[in-house]
Amino acid sequence: MGLQKVTAYLKNKYATNTLWILVGRAFEMLLTMVVGILVARYMTESEYGYYNYALSIATIFAVLSNLGLANIVTKYIVNQEADESEVLGSALLLKLIGGVFSVVAAMLFAVLLGNSKTSLLYVLIACVPILIKSLDVISFYFDAKVLSKYNVMAKTMGIVASNLLKLLVVILHWNIMWIYISLLFDAAIFVSLLYVHFQRKGKTAIWKWSKNKIVVKSLFKESWPLMFTGIIYVFYLKIDQVMIKDLLNASELGHYSAAVKLSSTWYTIPWLITGSLFPALLNALKKNVALFNERFSLLCQGLYLLAIIAIIPISFLADWLIEFLFSGKYNQAGLILQIHVWSSVFIFIGYAGSKWLIAKNLQRIALINMSIGAVLNVGLNYWLIPIKGIAGAAYVTLVTQALTFIVMPVFFAASRELFFLQIQAFFKAITIVYPVKKLLKTLKERS
Repeated sequence: MGLQKVTAYLKNKYATNTLWILVGRAFEMLLTMVVGILVARYMTESEYGYYNYALSIATIFAVLSNLGLANIVTKYIVNQEADESEVLGSALLLKLIGGVFSVVAAMLFAVLLGNSKTSLLYVLIACVPILIKSLDVISFYFDAKVLSKYNVMAKTMGIVASNLLKLLVVILHWNIMWIYISLLFDAAIFVSLLYVHFQRKGKTAIWKWSKNKIVVKSLFKESWPLMFTGIIYVFYLKIDQVMIKDLLNASELGHYSAAVKLSSTWYTIPWLITGSLFPALLNALKKNVALFNERFSLLCQGLYLLAIIAIIPISFLADWLIEFLFSGKYNQAGLILQIHVWSSVFIFIGYAGSKWLIAKNLQRIALINMSIGAVLNVGLNYWLIPIKGIAGAAYVTLVTQALTFIVMPVFFAASRELFFLQIQAFFKAITIVYPVKKLLKTLKERS
């Protein structure tokens, strides 16, 4: 490929936006993984179990504060459905209300599970960033304008600060409470830098954003199915860790969490890629359905390939990785990693499928699918964890992800096309040559 062609591809706004995201995420993943391994080695299995228990509860209820607004706000700004200031101000109001409700609900949930005062304190600290991140509505604006580099820079700096604090805890042997406090550093720096970038673009100050009742109602009306879908998705993505701690013990959860941390390191890659390319899908749909389906198929092919590239070496080297990275600790994690990592295929493609459903205004179908998957997940976990231990939880995750994201769309006439597009994309992806050629052709086009 000539230098001129490379330059032309990189000038494409969607390619540049995605490149920023991937480079930023690659750095974040490497830093987070290295420091995370050091933290896991520093803590006992039980302490690490409690840490992930608090994070799981916070993650489940954090979705309440997001209200499913990210994609809806992006769509409003791309399609110019309302004044930008009104859209952002209305979204901020909804996120603040959702944030307060999330923290209260998370603490009530933790209390009802009979946690100790120390464990409740850990959960509370893990939940405070939910309120801080209400200001991340600015990131929706940058996504809509295909300027994700500002989101990447802000998020990277937050993660760097957070991980440096964790590293100090390990090196200087500080109290593990500082590891929880590092979560606050991450959130505060992230939203602060988002605002700085926003102001440098000459945009209206936050306190001058207007709040339109009609826009608030409209945003909530469109986003609530996504909110519940997100809650249910994160619920059954994280509930296994909560259930392991309650059905077994914190030490077993420590082993399971060590494997899941390695397996799920890649999950934000498809989330970031699909978020970056969502405006391209929306613009394609406004032109014609054929172009929309072509771009969606190419997106799925790329995600399949990314998942397979990550899965195969991890699956074969699972036991060695656990031994090498954790220096003899978490010896049960190898088998869990071998099983759990295969769910990445369905999670990667599930992110793309959710964008397809949103673009087609079929959020309710996503909600139904996720609800069924969550019920199956909880039921199967209650059955298999006491019998198979933490391996049972890994198998449940694999099965329910496949059913939710690949199989269930076929049962609805409106989403049946999604099922066939995803299946066709898989067979095209494994040829490798086809998606590469299509990618090069797409990057030449200007939208």
